[in-house]
Amino acid sequence: MLREVTEITEINENTEEGWSRKPLWKFGAYDRKRKTQRRGCEIYAVGDFDRKIFFSSAYADFGITGLHSISFVDYARKKAVSCANLKRMTKDTTRFSSSESERNLIYYDSSMTMSMMDKGKLRRLLITTPYLDLPSEEKGFKADVSIHHKDEDESISSLLRINDEKGISYTTRFAPLEADGTIFIGDRIEKLSGNTIAAVTSIRNVGAARNSVLEATAFGYAGNNTWALSLSPDNALLNSILVDGKVYKIGKCSFSYPSDLSSSEWKIIDENGGLSITFIPFASIKAKEKLSISKNESEEVFGIFCGHISINDLNLDIEEGYGSIKKAAGRN
Repeated sequence: MLREVTEITEINENTEEGWSRKPLWKFGAYDRKRKTQRRGCEIYAVGDFDRKIFFSSAYADFGITGLHSISFVDYARKKAVSCANLKRMTKDTTRFSSSESERNLIYYDSSMTMSMMDKGKLRRLLITTPYLDLPSEEKGFKADVSIHHKDEDESISSLLRINDEKGISYTTRFAPLEADGTIFIGDRIEKLSGNTIAAVTSIRNVGAARNSVLEATAFGYAGNNTWALSLSPDNALLNSILVDGKVYKIGKCSFSYPSDLSSSEWKIIDENGGLSITFIPFASIKAKEKLSISKNESEEVFGIFCGHISINDLNLDIEEGYGSIKKAAGRN
């Protein structure tokens, strides 16, 4: 039985695993003497279904290394491109703040700038990658996006004990969220359409990090409904679908996929037979970095999600969802 948490709970070495419909877990005061660093990442993703584009920004702190990336996916042309910087981290300014209330992240280098600001009900994403070669053969992409979260909207939070309980991983996913703003594609300036959805994922690890990850995240429209899913075969606490601001919890899932991750369709089903998802991949982006005492390898595969979900009172036919599946392995 997956334990649902309904009250605010402080995260410490004895905290039990569980999931919640709101981000109820809180970190205690930062203890500098113990030198337990909080790692993890923030991911903002936006999909404009009228323009058939998807873009995302990731700010990750692995402790020794850090990853900052901006990805752009053209669903009409079925191509994906990315600008990424994965390197050894030497400055505290590129790491997560120890303050629980500090949720604003800023990064820049010669190839990109990103600002991910969290003001609760309103999140702001500002990204620039002027030299990115787009699938349309234009150069450069910018976005200024406002992402809106209502008080009544549920999210999905999961607290995992990892690596023989030597570490803790806390994940919260806010989706599907309304979004609006302006994008700059090459020399063109356009408003995001009314059929735009966003998602915000926040991950924080304490102690030993997760050694491997296989997760599917996507969102889209199903008739008059908006939906978002988060699925993993590794731990059922991560699995859920959110529809119009309501969480539907899903149990264990199994993934069937090609060894190269992208040459054929994926199949995702849950243990109770209520979820059947097909993922049709068309592009992938790989990242690999090997330093003297750390090694990180990852691949993100982009494509189209479709299928059917029947859980409790929910019956949803998914024809076209935007998103990706991430597979990562490494150690720090």
